[in-house]
Parts: sequence; structure tokens; C-alpha cells
Amino acid sequence: ASGGEASGLAAIPDAQIDEGATQKYVLIAVKQGDSTRHLVRGAASAGFHQEAADPTCRQLQSMQVPYEILGGGRIKHDPAGKSISIYGHSYGFPWNGGSKHSVTKEVLDEVYPGYTVSWSDEGY
Repeated sequence: ASGGEASGLAAIPDAQIDEGATQKYVLIAVKQGDSTRHLVRGAASAGFHQEAADPTCRQLQSMQVPYEILGGGRIKHDPAGKSISIYGHSYGFPWNGGSKHSVTKEVLDEVYPGYTVSWSDEGY
């Protein structure tokens, strides 16, 4: 990887979700050499999971960084209660071999210290 690609990728936040909203979200895997970085993207305005993914996907494409959308679901973000619930699934981006909500939880635990982050495969 060139220095420009690495520094550009470092500027991309691990998680971008809307506060105080239930929203569709996707989990994106980004290849960085031999390792994989996971990005969480949610948007309350997204009618479809693709709309939550599009801005970041366009950014990664412009940097020619390989990525894969692993799946999606919903996130309920309650900043007042310092809680985030991850659940459900996406018809557009179905999970391959079971949900990766646990990976999403790991990312959000890092980005939102002091929050209670939980996940479930239940719901839509």
C-alpha cells in the first residue's frame, strides 16, 4: 500500500451511526495487507441498507481499497441511556454463515466506551 492510501484509510472512522435513532446498518470488511478492519455504518435516513453503506463504499472505491459488505441489520442508539442494541438482518446483504453482530459489538465497544452494547439475532 502506498503512504497516501494508508493515511487516507486511517482517516476513515471505525463507526458512523446516528444518535438517538433506530437505523439500518451494515458491517464492512476492509482488507489492509494481511489484516482485516471492520467498519460499522448506520443511517436513520436509509430506506435500504445499501443507502447506509454507499458513502463509505464510494470513499473506499475512490481510494482503490478492497472491501466487502458482510451483512447488516438494525442498530438502536440511545445516547441518553448510553446504550446501543444491535439486532435483525438485511435482505439486501444477508449474513453468510450467521450474523456478525458480535463483530459489530466489538467495534462499537471501542468507539463508545462507557456504553452498554448488546446484540441479538432476533427481530428485523
